[in-house]
Amino acid sequence: MAIGQPTDAEDYYETLQVSPRADAEVIEAAYRVLARRFHPDLNPSPAATARMARLNAAWETLGDARRRSAYDRERRAAHTALQPQTVSTPAGTAPPAEGGRSAAPGTAGDAADRPRLRVEPAALRFGPLPRGARAAGFAAVLTEPPGIRVQTAVAEGAGWLAAGPPLLEGLEKEQIGVAVGTQRLAPGSYRGAVALRTSWETVLLPVELSVRRASPLFALRTFLREGPGEGGWRGGAGALLLSLLVLLIIVVGLGVLALGR
Repeated sequence: MAIGQPTDAEDYYETLQVSPRADAEVIEAAYRVLARRFHPDLNPSPAATARMARLNAAWETLGDARRRSAYDRERRAAHTALQPQTVSTPAGTAPPAEGGRSAAPGTAGDAADRPRLRVEPAALRFGPLPRGARAAGFAAVLTEPPGIRVQTAVAEGAGWLAAGPPLLEGLEKEQIGVAVGTQRLAPGSYRGAVALRTSWETVLLPVELSVRRASPLFALRTFLREGPGEGGWRGGAGALLLSLLVLLIIVVGLGVLALGR
């Protein structure tokens, strides 16, 4: 082929392990992952240098919109020339796509070639936690193909929920951290969500939190460490006053014991 194809048998899409209908972002992601795997500085294998040269040649063509368009035209023409015969199709029926699969824009065939974003587990649950406590968990984020950047942000529950890092760089499997804080929450159940976004898809990770009343000593320790919250009488002030009352009783008891001696 005229667009820098090294051999007649090589297919740039196969070199980068992507579908010919793949989006530009998917092609870039596949190249980044394979380049990390076969770069001579990271891979001492004797075949790594030759493999990296093939990857660079494929990316040089498929990574440029105009070169890719010209390459696709030549590729289709070469594919058609190799067909042993022309197969007629009934009127109104779309011809089969390359590889024998019938596909048209917007059909299931195209959907199957689109990248996919997965989050494991499908939901996170915390609690019941005493008011004033904190907890953290993790979720695995995977893209198919790997190497696609994913943005992370809190979609619901910003007052008590945090997640990060804000940008995943597209490794084969990454983790996000999810933290909850109950300092400003009254006892009860809460629902939040973390949004993971790519350029084509958004996946919500539900987060459930259950908060219970804290023991007097725990509430006093939390108050001394972080100050009062905003839970009202049931959430913070009641536990605080009860803690102060217990502390006062202890002080008075110690005083009585001292005077009795």
